Amino acid sequence: MRKWVLALLIALGCFTTASHGEVIVVAVSGTDAFEPGQRLDGTEPITLAEGARITLLSKAGEMQVISGAVENVALSKTGEVSENQAMSNWNTVKVALGQPDARTEVFGASRNLSGDAPTAPGVWHVSVDSSGPRCTIPTKLVLWRRDAKTSQEVSVRSASGSVRGLAWDEGESLLTLPSSFEIESGKMIVGMGGKLRDFEVHVAPASLSAAGPGAVLGWLVEKKCNRQASALIEHVHKNVDFE
Repeated sequence: MRKWVLALLIALGCFTTASHGEVIVVAVSGTDAFEPGQRLDGTEPITLAEGARITLLSKAGEMQVISGAVENVALSKTGEVSENQAMSNWNTVKVALGQPDARTEVFGASRNLSGDAPTAPGVWHVSVDSSGPRCTIPTKLVLWRRDAKTSQEVSVRSASGSVRGLAWDEGESLLTLPSSFEIESGKMIVGMGGKLRDFEVHVAPASLSAAGPGAVLGWLVEKKCNRQASALIEHVHKNVDFE
């Protein structure tokens, strides 16, 4: 009887491994054979034509980039993981990537990266083009603007203090806030060019400093730092340092 029960448990997949090692396509370029948000069986090999590239995310939080031309290439064996090993926010990421409406909200129109849409140089750069949630690291806070054609005077205010009269020079897309400005989670107001931007800042925990891109992506999605999640995917897909 014990042997029969053990065999039944194995057959039903009731141990801790996830069935069939599900992975999700997070970015695509150069092919119509895959699309962002598509779920794949991690045990199935991948074939890509010359110039095609896809980026995959596993339940373990690992991201894998596959470039063509390749035929029947095996995926990294990171799809089948125990529940204890899985990303804590896997379900949140899966919903954001798997549902078209949610994917549009989080990652833009798509993560089909055949084009050259402007992206911040670094994932942790805080875009000031609009208000909303933003994520940063605790060691420095860097503002980023898409249009750097003019010089501007910048002020920044949070619950702990403020800085005023910062010069954002013409031609410079990045502005690092002075070390005297305390970086903390919570509300932050940035004034520039007569406009105010209202941010909900989330400071990354120390555990993310040595984490892989998949874990960082999961945290960004969970905190609704959509632009930065999108930037991370693009950086990984194009083999650019995501820090």
